[in-house]
Amino acid sequence: MPRVVSVSTVLPLGDDTTIAPLAHAHVRAGSAFTVPPSLERYGVPPNVLRRLSRSGVLAVRAGMEALEKAGLVSAESGWMLPEALRDHVGVIFASSFGHCEAALRKDNAEDRKLALDLILQANVQLAQLTKARAFNTFSSASCCSTTVAIKLAANAILAEDARYMLVVAADAILDGACEEVVSSFVRLKAASDAAEPYGKTAFSTERNGFFFGEGAVALLLADERAPRPPAQQRSVDLVASRIGNSAHHGTQIEHGHVRRVLEDAIDHACKRRAVTRSALARHCLYVSHETGTRLCAVAEVQALRAVFGEDARRVVITNTKSRCGHMMGACVEDAVAVTALLQQRAPAVDVSSLDADFADLRFADGRSRRLDWAVHVAYGMGSQVAVCVYALAPFDDDTKNSRP
Repeated sequence: MPRVVSVSTVLPLGDDTTIAPLAHAHVRAGSAFTVPPSLERYGVPPNVLRRLSRSGVLAVRAGMEALEKAGLVSAESGWMLPEALRDHVGVIFASSFGHCEAALRKDNAEDRKLALDLILQANVQLAQLTKARAFNTFSSASCCSTTVAIKLAANAILAEDARYMLVVAADAILDGACEEVVSSFVRLKAASDAAEPYGKTAFSTERNGFFFGEGAVALLLADERAPRPPAQQRSVDLVASRIGNSAHHGTQIEHGHVRRVLEDAIDHACKRRAVTRSALARHCLYVSHETGTRLCAVAEVQALRAVFGEDARRVVITNTKSRCGHMMGACVEDAVAVTALLQQRAPAVDVSSLDADFADLRFADGRSRRLDWAVHVAYGMGSQVAVCVYALAPFDDDTKNSRP
C-alpha cells in the first residue's frame, strides 16, 4: 500500500508547524498580507519567479521541502532528483483558486503570457526544477482538492505509473487581486464577517462562518519499496482512501451519501488490517473538516456516530481551521493526520464554548496519547467528498520495507 514518507507545510500567516499553536491572524479582504517565502535557495530563475502566482510560490516551497526532507533532492545535487529516480517521481498540484489567480490580476489585459500562466501551474514548475518525469497533473475539487489528489497519487503508485508521488496543494486568495472572491464567500454567509480573531469556532456555540487562511501543504507518497527517511522513526501507511460526489447541491452536504463514503473507507481499512471498527476507534484521531459554519459540524458528527455507534465517543477529534483558517483547497488536515501519528499528539480543540450537541465527544487536548489511526474526511462545494484513512505501519513492516 502507498506510504507517506515526507510532509511539509508552509503557513505564512502562522507558525510553520502543524502541531504548535498557530498565530490567530485575522485577515479579511483588503488587509495586509505577508510576503511569500523565498525560492532563491532552490535556484528558481527570476523570470519564472515573476510569473508564478502567490499560491504557486507557496506550493513550490512546500514541495521542495518535502523532497529535501525525504533525501531525494539537495543543494549538492542542484535540487534535481538522481537520474535513476527521475522517471519514477510524479507530481500533482491541487488548488481551488491557484489556476485563477493570474486571470484575476488587474494588469493582464495585454499580457501575452497570460495563457501560459493559467496552464503552467506549480506541478510543471516542480517537475522542471527536479526533473521529475512521471505522472504529472493539476487537480481541483474545491475544498477537498488535497485529499482527492492524495487518492489520485495513490492510484498512480498502485498502477505503477510512479514509485513516488509528490502531492502539493496551495491557495492564497488573500491577495488584493482576489478581494471579490473573498467578499463573495462573506455574502454567501459561508465566511464570517466578525471583527474578532478566530480560535473558538470549531464545534462551539460561537461558530458563524469560517475565517480565511492561506498556505501550502506537501505530502510525498511512495510505494512500499521506498526507504524510510532517517529522521522518521515510524512510517505512516495510507490504508484506505475514497473519493465521490453526492450529486446533491452546490453548497450543502448530503448526509446519507457522506456516511456511506466514510463507512466504505473505514470498512476497507479494517479489512486490510484485520481489525474491527471498535478496535480502530479505540486509538483513532479524527481530523475534522469543521469550518465554523452551523451545518458542517452537524453533518460530520452524524456520519461519525452512524459509522462508529457508541464507539464514536472514543475517537479523538481535532480541528485545524480554528487555528490557521480555511485554506480552501490546501487541506492542512492531511498533513496534521500524518504528523499527529508520528508525534503521537494532536492539536488541541478549545472546548470552552462547546456546543451541547457535541458534549459527549472526545476532543484533543494537545497532550501526548496513543494514536494508531487518523481519519480525514474532506468536503468540497459541488457535493465533493473525499476520505483518507492513515495508520502507523507495524514495526515489522518498517524493518522489511526500509530498504530501497
